[in-house]
Amino acid sequence: MDVLFLLPASSRVQHMAGSEEVWRYFCRQRWGPATNLQLFRSAKDCLRDCNGWYPKDVKNGRCLPSFQLRRLQAPDPPALALDVRMNHEDLVLVTEGAESKPARLMVLDPRDGSTKDNLQVSDCNVNCCDISPGLIGIGGDDLKVQLFRRPGSMTYGSSSSSNLTHCGQGSDSGGYIFCESFQCSDPVNDLRLVREDAVVALKTVKSRQPVGLEVIHWDRPDIRSSIVGGSAECGGKFLHALDCFDGCCSLSNLVCTAEHPVTSCFSAMLFDLRRSMPCVMDVPVTETDLGTLLWPLRTGRFPQVYANLLREHGTGTGEIRMVDFRYPSLKLSVHCRLPNPVEDFRCLDGSIYAVCADRDAEVSRLRLHRFNPEVGMTECLCTVVEAHDARGRTFREDLKVFAMSPQGFALAYGHEFTLGHVARPQRWMVQ
Repeated sequence: MDVLFLLPASSRVQHMAGSEEVWRYFCRQRWGPATNLQLFRSAKDCLRDCNGWYPKDVKNGRCLPSFQLRRLQAPDPPALALDVRMNHEDLVLVTEGAESKPARLMVLDPRDGSTKDNLQVSDCNVNCCDISPGLIGIGGDDLKVQLFRRPGSMTYGSSSSSNLTHCGQGSDSGGYIFCESFQCSDPVNDLRLVREDAVVALKTVKSRQPVGLEVIHWDRPDIRSSIVGGSAECGGKFLHALDCFDGCCSLSNLVCTAEHPVTSCFSAMLFDLRRSMPCVMDVPVTETDLGTLLWPLRTGRFPQVYANLLREHGTGTGEIRMVDFRYPSLKLSVHCRLPNPVEDFRCLDGSIYAVCADRDAEVSRLRLHRFNPEVGMTECLCTVVEAHDARGRTFREDLKVFAMSPQGFALAYGHEFTLGHVARPQRWMVQ
């Protein structure tokens, strides 16, 4: 819109506005390497359609995005995916481990699902993973945090490439190779790679009871900082999950889910781990909703955080609340209401994308919903049908994990996963 206001300024501005390279620059500035320029006749259409997520039709107005869905099977032997991360280069999955099948780290091509790397990483479950350009971090029940690097790539920070040099096993085709392993005192249930050449690990005991946080700097692994659950550093509460804001994965902006040890009420905490008292802000979310958990917790653009209300006795609907750390309030209204319980959700470009399970149907269906806060409307983007009935599974077997990037999404469920890639807008499809 700003460019349109400039058009009457001069003929030179009008000439620039008609240049394809100018519009390509705007697209790359907004979405970087994840720009879906190959789907559009011109970069101007790509920018107008928000990279393909909000296609517009001249006759019918705005349309739903189009996806090319690929259903893929887990490698042999089949294993359950416990976490998934995605960017424009890689789709990363980590799996459970058992006596007959060790846990694996899988790196796939996010465009077609082809396997780039399939590494055996542990005999125990790998619970979590995180990805940054050229670097993967994983953690699990083996009490370890492991790092894998792509040779020749630059990672977080200015000194990462020189510090992560202890490389071992890995792919012979230029994929990721093992670099470092850090021993922890307890199982690792969640982690984040931060730009200060460090990894923040959330530790639990085997029953998933929280223990605390540990900050490991890979240039000085002998010097670590820890926050014990229930201590004064975290307001006397116990930490269950952590996340970082979009484009700002830093020790100065870490968000955690916290539980009060007496009332079992949950809150969202903002941490600055560079401080001696790292808890910067604590906003209650379920103060009057006893028996309600916050899972999962996702961050959007700073300073907004979103939490799904997971109730012990489900209501049959999904409720996601939003915390804005600029305006903390003791009374938080439901920001997004969904027709079915939320299995997992992510934030992308200011909108919430949630995977909901239709449990009442004869065939188990997973629906991808989008909530656009600008219009306050929820819309179903696509539906994935599971190959077998989900009833009777254990919690771990029924786990669904979801990841997104500007190019599409990945959804893992049971021993399968579906890859959805943004496709050419519907208005250009041949009838």
